[in-house]
Amino acid sequence: MFFHSASSTLFLFYLMWVDVCVAAIVNPTQNNIMNNQPPAFFLSDTLAGYSRIGAIETYQPHNLYEYMNGGAELYLAYAFEDMAVGYYALDPHKKSDSIYAGTEGDVLVEIFRMKNAEDAYGVYSDDATGEHPDIGQDACYASGFLRFWKGRYFVKVLILIDHNEPRDSILAIGKAIADSILTTGSRPELLRFLPKKLNETFPLIRDRVTYFHTENSLNKIYYVADGNPFLLNAKTEAVFAEYQAQPKPIKVLIIRYDDTRLAQNARDTFEKAYFSESAANPREDSTSFRMETLEDGYAAAITRQENLLIGCFDAESTAMQSIMKQFWDHIHQQKN
Repeated sequence: MFFHSASSTLFLFYLMWVDVCVAAIVNPTQNNIMNNQPPAFFLSDTLAGYSRIGAIETYQPHNLYEYMNGGAELYLAYAFEDMAVGYYALDPHKKSDSIYAGTEGDVLVEIFRMKNAEDAYGVYSDDATGEHPDIGQDACYASGFLRFWKGRYFVKVLILIDHNEPRDSILAIGKAIADSILTTGSRPELLRFLPKKLNETFPLIRDRVTYFHTENSLNKIYYVADGNPFLLNAKTEAVFAEYQAQPKPIKVLIIRYDDTRLAQNARDTFEKAYFSESAANPREDSTSFRMETLEDGYAAAITRQENLLIGCFDAESTAMQSIMKQFWDHIHQQKN
């Protein structure tokens, strides 16, 4: 006896989805397929009770400026592949009350696909302030705006209308998207070189850890000097972090180069650009660190460990020596 009903259709769909999920777990090929889905794949017709209105828009590196003139630089500084844009509304037949020019519907969803998970994390880490709901691998939410990453994907969900309490709706949409992304990815390896505390006194600020590659990205986070003293490029990996201290945070920069020679060249270039002539004299001991107290009374220091460059800024001179030794020991321990 055969019968059709809404409940049976939903049940069959559920079984099919379970099969896909199980296949992605036990079959590496299937897992790779799910990790390579285009961003539009995750913009389903409905998300958490909201219906998609209009066609899905897609963009690649060559035309990303057409969608976000002035904001594309952030994504192009990472290994950006493509993105998809979808508008959603509780009532798709109602005229839009969007408060943002050029948009429609109640909610905007943007999904970015990066070449690797590390760069998906990197884009997320550009601004990770706010509440941290359990969505994706890391998420932040504030004032109707959700950002999260999972696997190779970075996702933004934004309320477009005046809404007294948009949080539950925005998080529900975000969770629906995150749950449909079946694969996860690894955070950048450089993060493990950051101690949780400096000198057992200054804790790492979770929202102020940024992974990046280029000089433009560094200048946006913390301006060091004119030019490109650290010789950053698309192949270098870097992490910038802040540690809680008074009256201002201690800043730490760790950069990984392709080899030791490039790291030493970057150290030499930085010292000549940043330190006074007396402080920039070369030392025979390559493991030593260079420190100088600047005009504002705070110290800056730099050292190199193989192909890693470690810089520290805005620390008290009395604390800098122990901070640099701690980094040296911590990184050496993590490598071994």
